[in-house]
Amino acid sequence: MNEFQKRASILEKRATYQGLFYISLLAAILLRVFFKMDPRLFLEGTFVVVCIFMGIGFRHFNIFVHFIGTCALSILSGYIGMMAFQGMGLIFYLFHWGVYFLLTLMIKLLIERYQTEQEDTLSLVITLSKTLDARDAYTASHSENVAHYAALIAEKMRLSPRTCHNIYIGALLHDIGKIGIPENILNKPSQLTEAEFERIKEHPQRGYEMVNHITKFKKNGLLDIIHYHHERYDGSGYPFGLKEHSIPLAARIVSVADSFDAMTSKRVYRSRPLTTDYVINEIKQNSGTQFDPDAAKALIALIEEEKIQFNTSHLWLAK
Repeated sequence: MNEFQKRASILEKRATYQGLFYISLLAAILLRVFFKMDPRLFLEGTFVVVCIFMGIGFRHFNIFVHFIGTCALSILSGYIGMMAFQGMGLIFYLFHWGVYFLLTLMIKLLIERYQTEQEDTLSLVITLSKTLDARDAYTASHSENVAHYAALIAEKMRLSPRTCHNIYIGALLHDIGKIGIPENILNKPSQLTEAEFERIKEHPQRGYEMVNHITKFKKNGLLDIIHYHHERYDGSGYPFGLKEHSIPLAARIVSVADSFDAMTSKRVYRSRPLTTDYVINEIKQNSGTQFDPDAAKALIALIEEEKIQFNTSHLWLAK
């Protein structure tokens, strides 16, 4: 699980759910003992909430811990319940323990399955991006670089963790349409002909058509990144010539990250990356024309704050 996925997933905040477990347990006891709540409501309601928080907050523990924990909960609920219902014995405890244990186990397993699916999706996306980058030694790791820069820019713009994660995933696939472009065009060291450039310009639409059937990508806005990352803020981009805020924000962010990586990486048409001052100046000059001003401002701030820095191998890396 990457760092942006961890920040995006509220389920990763185990300490929060562990705290909610202790709070809900204390509240359940207080409601019954001090406020004389109906014990049937108490037994069937508040302890269910306690078990849910146990399943989420302590899901990384061995199942034996849940076994012991729910045993303790069933004894506690039975003891308090017996204040009102006399004569309840072993069957009473076993019934409540079974309900609590199965509920806790179900919550634990469902969350683990959900997270496994999320990780599998991310692994598939990374594999696809690496397959694309492997076609050209000069752009190796381009997709991963763009994804990381785009997510950092999104964070700097104070977008939600979920949005930052979705931008990261979408940026990994932003050039997926280039799989259909011949390598002799992608790797051509000299200037492209007009026909060759028109072929290159097809990749946003090709990429969109390749993955637009994936429901999860539609819901998370990933298709917008693939489809519109070559649109320009002044309307001079492609494939549709969209302008300013008619371009989805995620695509505007990936656009500046994409150009940034192109300027700071070794390319077939350039033997060495450009200098830091040159890159910053280019971003400033193209802010409001090629780039979204807010995204460009966020990227420049990251560079100046050394959240993204130059290393000895002349590759830009993010801290």
